[in-house]
Amino acid sequence: MPNTTLSNATYQQALDTTLRLLTTNPSAITASQAVFLRQNADPRDERTARMITAIEELANANETLHRTPGTEMTLKGKSVLERKDV
Repeated sequence: MPNTTLSNATYQQALDTTLRLLTTNPSAITASQAVFLRQNADPRDERTARMITAIEELANANETLHRTPGTEMTLKGKSVLERKDV
């Protein structure tokens, strides 16, 4: 259930920031950002729920990559990540 004390503007700002990161720096999206979105989204909005699920998966993958020594993700093109072994 969404947090009713959180303003719609605050939630929208967090969502906009996360969506901007998807196109500019997707490896910077964190699990805490995804959790915040999940906890404050309207559960009846199926489209947003699917989008947040994808953001959660990306955030989990990011955390795994950041913990894996010898790997680095770089932005290739507009919004495609490329894995480089370093």
